[in-house]
Formats: sequence, structure tokens, C-alpha cells
Amino acid sequence: MEYGRDHYIMTLSLESLSEDLSIQYLNAHFDNLKNFYFDKAVEKQRSSYDIIRAKKDSIYSSYDAKESEITRLRDLNQNSFRNTSSEQLSKLSTESLGLMTAYAKAEENLAIAELTLQNNTPLILLLDPPIKPNEFNTLR
Repeated sequence: MEYGRDHYIMTLSLESLSEDLSIQYLNAHFDNLKNFYFDKAVEKQRSSYDIIRAKKDSIYSSYDAKESEITRLRDLNQNSFRNTSSEQLSKLSTESLGLMTAYAKAEENLAIAELTLQNNTPLILLLDPPIKPNEFNTLR
């Protein structure tokens, strides 16, 4: 295995008695290296993304529960007017608005985390696939 630091190109070669085995091995080795570098390159961003998504979902669940509570309270007090009901509704509405604002901010943070994850995802390409020696000679 040869790796050039100035151009970030890795060269893999293998000599064996079986051409097919060599090609299969090199393809498998390339896939393993690609997956390893990919996983390591995006590990922190993926973790941040997952945490933000979980928090966003939690905020939405709280908001949904608060809205259900508001609806239930309105249904209970549909034909009556009490100051305590009005105060409770006002308090719940304020809390609901705060949760919706937090949800909007979490949605924005999730979009930023997703963009960061996409931008930090490495591009790893196979430039020249392994070939058999007799195919190599016909390419020259």
C-alpha cells in the first residue's frame, strides 16, 4: 500500500498466485478503508445531528402535549367563563408559544447540523479498479 500525502491518492497492490483472489481482496480492502474513513470523518457531526434531532423531537412532543391540554381545558370550559380558566389558558398558551419558538430554533439547528454533516462527508473514489495482468498489457 502506498499513500501520497501531497495528493491524497492511495495505491493498493497485491501479488498472489490467483488473479481473481487478488482482485477480490483489493476490492474488499478498498471498501473497508472507504467505510472506515467515512465513519471516522463524520463521527462527531453524526453524533451532534442525532442529539439535535432527539431534542427537536422532545420539544415537539412537549408542544403537542401542551396543545392537547389547551384543547381539553377549552372543551371543559366551553360554556362557562371563569378567571381561573382564562388565566390557565393564558399560561398554557404562553408556554405553548415558547415551545413552538424552541421547536423552530431546533429545526433551524437541525438543518445546520445536516448541512455540516453533508459538507464534512468525504468523497472517496476508486480511480482505477484492479485489473488482471493480461488486461493491463492490452490497455497499454
